[in-house]
Amino acid sequence: MMSVRILLLSLFMFPILFASGCAKELSKTSNISIKRSNHSHVLYSRMKRYKGVTIPDVIQNMNRTYRIISSVELSPEFDIHVETDPYKITGAFEESFCLSITKDIRVIPVYVISKKDSLAEEFTVSTVADQRPSFRMHPVEMCKHFYHLDTYLDLFKPYEPAHYQFTNYTLSDFTFWLEQHLHCIIVDETCLTGAYDFELVTDKKKGVSLIDSLSGLGFDITREERTVEAIYIDQIQGCLPSMKFKHVDTEYLIYPAWEK
Repeated sequence: MMSVRILLLSLFMFPILFASGCAKELSKTSNISIKRSNHSHVLYSRMKRYKGVTIPDVIQNMNRTYRIISSVELSPEFDIHVETDPYKITGAFEESFCLSITKDIRVIPVYVISKKDSLAEEFTVSTVADQRPSFRMHPVEMCKHFYHLDTYLDLFKPYEPAHYQFTNYTLSDFTFWLEQHLHCIIVDETCLTGAYDFELVTDKKKGVSLIDSLSGLGFDITREERTVEAIYIDQIQGCLPSMKFKHVDTEYLIYPAWEK
């Protein structure tokens, strides 16, 4: 009697176990395997094996000079194994997740940085133009950005408020940094062509934001519409993806290019 119960239980559980095992692999298209990842950081090698990467990570690795702009939230991490041509990954993403990934020029909402009538004295022409641009973050912000050590931030309370120091930075360099830091599209309309040294200070307790600090240096940031060339990612309606992504209702999400 016991053996019969074990047999019936095994017959009942086998389809469930089999289905759960198959669910781990989201796609096996064109010799490309895509699975949900347990890794939370980007690892890749020769565009053949990726671990803990998002879809924008992979696309940027192949198109480094373009912004990645998406109308859906693409935060889940994947492990990807490519057996043949790595440039077929984009097609696998489109087929598996019902995504449209296209290089396009669109008029979209952005943030425009412009110059006021005069700049603050603290915004100075760089005296080390022969050196590479450099950037320093305050220890608290560094922990948040690199290590996510929110548990230990109390150790750095004496160092508040947060400081950001820029040396030999052009406005092109700075807007690129702003895009990564604010996760939005920044268009430079300052007409400043030189390299500069300056510092931004924020203080959440006093309500001083990054935008407020920029205003103090002599810059305005306004919400406008501009024409932007980028790689756009959209969810295709009417098909059944192996994973559905959350739609962004009000504006695009930006994944800045690694190189300008």
